[in-house]
Amino acid sequence: MNREAITGLLTLINNTEELNFLPSNWSGEKFQHKKTIKKLKKYYLYFKIQKAINDLTTGISVPINEGDRDRVKVNLSVDQIAIMLRSLVEADVFDDPNLSKIARRFASFLSSSKTDKISTESLRSKFYNVETKDKEIVLETLRKMIASIKSM
Repeated sequence: MNREAITGLLTLINNTEELNFLPSNWSGEKFQHKKTIKKLKKYYLYFKIQKAINDLTTGISVPINEGDRDRVKVNLSVDQIAIMLRSLVEADVFDDPNLSKIARRFASFLSSSKTDKISTESLRSKFYNVETKDKEIVLETLRKMIASIKSM
């Protein structure tokens, strides 16, 4: 589903008063807050579609069920990944420099050389605890990346 289709759905939802989400056997007596329930369901659907648009625009989709996807394994430790991400934040590569959000997104689809599942908290805490050895490994990786770009 492309961005235009999702935006169209959002417009439709915003302009629709009756969405008929509730089963027909839900009477007004039994559920006095029928309109409130409909509104809540409408806003929930709106939220889900807005999240899909956000995932499309950021280029990163984080599925709800982690078992539905494979993680990308990188040849760096969690500490080194954190250094790399922090340097990207400090270089203004990301539009939103929120380190917690960045840690959550990247932890959800990366695995390191030492662990299959990176913890968001572990990655976030490593942003501030930089060890010299890890910094040297990241610098060497960046040198290789620069050499690769120059040879393109």
